[in-house]
Amino acid sequence: MPRSLEHRKICTWRKIKTNKMADKHVGKVSKPTFKKCNQRFDQVRSIFTRDSSLIVSGSGSNVYLFHRSTGEIDKIFTEHKHEVLTVAINKNNPLQVISCCKKKLMIWDYTDLTVVKTIKLKIENVTGVFINSSSIDLDYVYFKTKESLKLKKREKIVHSMVKYKIKDGSQETISKVDSRENSVAFSSCGNYMVCLHRRDLILHKITTNETTNHQAPCNELVCVDIHPQNQCIATGDSHGRILVWYNMFDGVNSPQKHVVLHWHSMAPNDVIFSPDGLYLLSGGKENVLVLWHLESESKSFQPRLGSKINHLFCSKDSRFIGVTMDNNMIQVISAIDHTLSSVLKFLAPVIDSSSGLSYHKQFDSLVFNGSPEGQLQFYQPKSDKVLMTLDILSNNVISSTKENEDVFSTVIDKVAFNETGNWMATLDVRNTPVLPTERRLCIWKYLDNQKTFILNTSINPPHKNDLVAVAFRPSMSSKKESNLLVTASTTGELKTWVQEQIVNEEDDSVTEQWKLDSFYSVGSKTCRKAHFSQDGSLLAVLFDEVVIFDPDNLSEVATLSWSYKKSDKLKTFCICNNESSCFLIAASQHNMIVWDLKTFDVAWQLEATVTHLVADPFSKYFAAVVSHKKKQRYLMFDPSTPHPVIVVNELPKDSKIKDVIFVSPPSQLCDEWPETGEPYFMTETGDIYCLGDLDPIRENIFNQSRDKEQSTFESIFGSSRPKERSTIADTYSHLPLGNPAKAAMRQMLTTPSHILPDVNVMCNAFYHSLLLSSNKVKLTDDETKEENSTTINDEDEKMTEEGSTINEDSGDQVQNVVLADLKLRKPKIDLLRSILAGK
Repeated sequence: MPRSLEHRKICTWRKIKTNKMADKHVGKVSKPTFKKCNQRFDQVRSIFTRDSSLIVSGSGSNVYLFHRSTGEIDKIFTEHKHEVLTVAINKNNPLQVISCCKKKLMIWDYTDLTVVKTIKLKIENVTGVFINSSSIDLDYVYFKTKESLKLKKREKIVHSMVKYKIKDGSQETISKVDSRENSVAFSSCGNYMVCLHRRDLILHKITTNETTNHQAPCNELVCVDIHPQNQCIATGDSHGRILVWYNMFDGVNSPQKHVVLHWHSMAPNDVIFSPDGLYLLSGGKENVLVLWHLESESKSFQPRLGSKINHLFCSKDSRFIGVTMDNNMIQVISAIDHTLSSVLKFLAPVIDSSSGLSYHKQFDSLVFNGSPEGQLQFYQPKSDKVLMTLDILSNNVISSTKENEDVFSTVIDKVAFNETGNWMATLDVRNTPVLPTERRLCIWKYLDNQKTFILNTSINPPHKNDLVAVAFRPSMSSKKESNLLVTASTTGELKTWVQEQIVNEEDDSVTEQWKLDSFYSVGSKTCRKAHFSQDGSLLAVLFDEVVIFDPDNLSEVATLSWSYKKSDKLKTFCICNNESSCFLIAASQHNMIVWDLKTFDVAWQLEATVTHLVADPFSKYFAAVVSHKKKQRYLMFDPSTPHPVIVVNELPKDSKIKDVIFVSPPSQLCDEWPETGEPYFMTETGDIYCLGDLDPIRENIFNQSRDKEQSTFESIFGSSRPKERSTIADTYSHLPLGNPAKAAMRQMLTTPSHILPDVNVMCNAFYHSLLLSSNKVKLTDDETKEENSTTINDEDEKMTEEGSTINEDSGDQVQNVVLADLKLRKPKIDLLRSILAGK
């Protein structure tokens, strides 16, 4: 039976002097840069390079070049200071990319990222940029601007298409235009531009500066493209129909006509023609790519792409189709057989941020909700890659049948991992306005052979009310017991679940499952949070006060009461780690309180409006997010003192912080930063931020992976100057049987002689590969009888036909490089000598 609150130990707080937030209490004020981790590649239309080997995509202020076949980043262009709004290939030079932001247009070579030309732009209120890349002379840039018009009862925003002359900066308004991204298109010859405004199709002739309006015989137009060869235009409307306009340009004597193609149930987000003009491609919220054959008016489908389509783009040779998805993914589809060629996968936008941030220590990954709902993303921040996406709910992706129609799907509300990372607990919740709320606690086990989590136990429902905490108990060094999971509900119920093994009597097989172990109820008090200490010996639960439990039997150990003001109730808390594991930090509406768990007394108290508290598992510090005058500040404390170790004054301003978590640090963020884990932030809009600039770290990882790639010549002879020389024991341990160099060298002889390097270069490289490192190695072989080893000075070494010039040194230390056990290498030398002699 649970113990009553009357029998618990009430630990009162002792009032200490309130320390207000002042500059004298601040240790160091740091100004690290905030970096957004979940870069969006679905906002700007991507393009293929002329040879279709790379995909160019803009995100933020950078332009990324990805390998089409592998999806790996090849280069990053970082010269822009503002958000990149468009990218295009220069028609005069296919090796050059034109990228433009609201302040600057840049032409650069994507082979070496060399800037060829920079043009400063002077224009205000820019929402979109359009480059006529088909034009030979880049004289004009077209901008989409917005203007606010004040009416009697409301404010109206009007978008206009502005023609900007690069030479003198003059501006000319062509017409009104819709705010949609795909509402502007240019002809392949570069003489015409088409833009949309409601039901009007506006055709602008660039050479004569003439503009004509055509009204669609249907609903509001949403997207447009111009045929690369024929005189026709394709538009999509708000009801899902595609209208193909024929005979729209000058010099066509035939009357204008329209052809309606209808499959989409909602407005298509994009329509484009293939470069050869045979197909019309369309896609939208149905998650289906539709390929229309214009001559036969037949259609084929690429279904179940996983998310709605934002943009479509094709390679110049019409071999590949690029599909930019709303879940921040780019799929490359072969236009020949309609098979998936490659996938460029990035962090999906967080639709529902209720689960917050979790950390998987073994994968070194952040874990949070993805898109569509019901999926978990494992994101490795050090390499900036999505390790895997785990489909927890396995639900079919349901698209709405009407615009802005709500679809009530199941979401992942809580995620927790045990210390080894082999067990994961998730809470699935489905809340509809008509039916009762559905809750299901799922416990998953990681199978190493399948490299994924498999459902082990499902508990439906775990509690009658909403859950506020799901946490695994950390393992205790002094005890070896099964895993323990605790769940807490808003009504004050606590439940512990333990793992048990069941032996099958027939085949003696052992299966694992989870069962309810203990139960605690506090009555009418509301539970807000539950947290284990680092060693798992204590369980702290926040009601109106913090109650300390023994996790083994849910018996109360102590109660930490805060009664400074009745209205100033505790709302969150955390327990510090490592050297500070004896401190518990709690926050009320206007104060932050630190308790010493050894004496259960208040150590110190600070007046501040704290919204988040998180303890760093990699150090003794804890972090607090403080709200002050509609601004958010990030502070790090040593719990033994009320003075912040470091303060960051400017957190992301676009949204409030939803969650904070620490991961293992790759290196110091800056010289002033203490030795702690690396903090990551999730905002209420689902954006992920980190402190510090991680580009040098990722560049180092990228260079290391590049260094591992060897050429054919290096695979035969080895590098001319190896960075690390292995010891003799290590070298001999992996020597293969036989002579593998024989076949490799014969294969090399098939290479044309004018391509091969000089014979001396090959010979020197081959002889260098036979030399072994002598650093910290003592030769005990019987063949090496002299203690004074034979040395070869790198500066004076001269290779001859008989071998190397060996200098004997009578010194006490072995230096430089030792030519050891040359007998094992003699067959290779004889083989090379015979080949070079022409035998």
